[in-house]
Amino acid sequence: MSSDARSTADRVEDAAGDVASAATDAADGVAAAVETSADEAADAVTDTTSSIGEVATDAAQRAGAAAQRAGEVVADVAGTAASTVQTHAPAVIDASRTTAGIAYRQVRKASNDQLLLGTVFTAGVVAGLVLGRVPRLLVLAALVPVAVLGGTLLGRRVTGIGRRAGDASR
Repeated sequence: MSSDARSTADRVEDAAGDVASAATDAADGVAAAVETSADEAADAVTDTTSSIGEVATDAAQRAGAAAQRAGEVVADVAGTAASTVQTHAPAVIDASRTTAGIAYRQVRKASNDQLLLGTVFTAGVVAGLVLGRVPRLLVLAALVPVAVLGGTLLGRRVTGIGRRAGDASR
């Protein structure tokens, strides 16, 4: 927790303590008023109501200030996060492209048997996710390897170019 947030939390806690103290004072004041005459009781209730109103107003002002400060802190953190993402996004995109290129080359080098096995396995995983009622976004993500492996295998069969396990061509 940042020091600004802690400071805001402390101020809110102090305001709550003030309200509790005022309520205790009010209760004490009412008890004293009951013991005294009716006129003194009316004066005590009026004073107590006034004190509670003042404390409540003060607490509301402090809470408003705390909420405003919390909004400023959230905006600052969001700006910092956006700046960090903007700074690191090009490196992440470049790393993703490199990794995707390496993965694609590995798929192209794989034999038909390996592609078939990978396609069947990943299709089984997708079927399990569907039966398990996993969110659609995860099912779509799991379909990517099925599409890549299966598409490569189908492309080889359609063009008549293929690699058998142990085939040294390509």
